[in-house]
Amino acid sequence: MRPRWLISFFLFSCVQADAQANGQAPPDNFLSHPESLCTALEENGLHAGRWLRIGAAFGQTQMTYSYPGPYACEAPQWVHPVPNQPPPGPDSPGFSVLYRVSGDAETHADIITIAVTVHRPDSMDAGEEELRRDIDVLFKSIKQPLPAGLIPSISRHHYFRSRQAYGFVSFAVVVPERTADSRRGQQVLRFRIWK
Repeated sequence: MRPRWLISFFLFSCVQADAQANGQAPPDNFLSHPESLCTALEENGLHAGRWLRIGAAFGQTQMTYSYPGPYACEAPQWVHPVPNQPPPGPDSPGFSVLYRVSGDAETHADIITIAVTVHRPDSMDAGEEELRRDIDVLFKSIKQPLPAGLIPSISRHHYFRSRQAYGFVSFAVVVPERTADSRRGQQVLRFRIWK
């Protein structure tokens, strides 16, 4: 009789070998390479910068922590909207994109977020297309198949959540609760992978 751990190890090894033979990264492996995730959407123009401890990239100010983490990279890099700033003008694409990878450890990401804020209703189709394009590039980068039903959920604005071998994948349309009068009507198309 063989020990259970030996059988489990053998089965796990076969699953990993099969995934690699099919061009897929072993489940969870891509989260162990946050630097690669930070550059995953560069071909779409989203440069998230380096994987750094949060607070380490704010100009000359260096923050010290008594604990290890959290870490992140973000595109646009460390930029947050000014309160009560009006939405982009009529010549803009009518949406903005945030790409963020974050985690509690220097060697491992926990959350990948792509958020497309649609500033005007007439820009929703363009915002949806941008999100689909970014998701497609991300999944090619991490060498994982798109979860079934994700893309149709975006088009229909239906909540989506799926358990995958590497964690959860979700999509939701979020309407910000607190917005200035000039930002009313905005919607955020939010996609996430998390452990």
